[in-house]
Amino acid sequence: DVYDNENLVKVNTDSDTLISVDGCVITALKMYITKMKFYLDDSLVYAPINDAHLIAIGQPATCLWQEILPDHLLFNKVKFLIGVDSLTHTLGPLDGALDPISGMYWTWQSGYINVKIEGKSDKISGKGHGFQYHIGGYHAAANTVQEITMPVVGNNLHIAFNLGFFLKKVDFNVHHIMSPSAKAAEVSKLIASCITNVKG
Repeated sequence: DVYDNENLVKVNTDSDTLISVDGCVITALKMYITKMKFYLDDSLVYAPINDAHLIAIGQPATCLWQEILPDHLLFNKVKFLIGVDSLTHTLGPLDGALDPISGMYWTWQSGYINVKIEGKSDKISGKGHGFQYHIGGYHAAANTVQEITMPVVGNNLHIAFNLGFFLKKVDFNVHHIMSPSAKAAEVSKLIASCITNVKG
């Protein structure tokens, strides 16, 4: 789900404008969640084989999935990546959630786009007021893959993105990031700080 701080945001699935919030409109919001692992305290207890999910806001089927867990599995937290790990990047274009047809792959040199956020903001001067954040890269200072750790109570994990916080904190003076860079790595850290676990 997408939130504006504590408020759930309405997503328009039948419009090019997916979300309107705080003087901004969002036309694309996609991110990879990969390498999810289940832990009991600090001990790894399970790692699913199918470990890549592309979340595309506006496409509800991508925003909900069910993991088939071993019987009687006990866990109280999960860890996962926002983005695609370096080894997967070096394998070139793949299939399934990692198929380039999804529009989340640059080239074999740059690899996958981990997060894509596009839209318009009144805070941006100039024609169109548009912004494009295509956040990817896996080399050294340009590494944009972020690990998230979340506590889990019960069997449901409800992952949310605080879009309102992102739009408040992002530097709109740099409103086009289309390749790996230190600035992309900075934005990836902001994105990670916007990932939360909603109870209930």
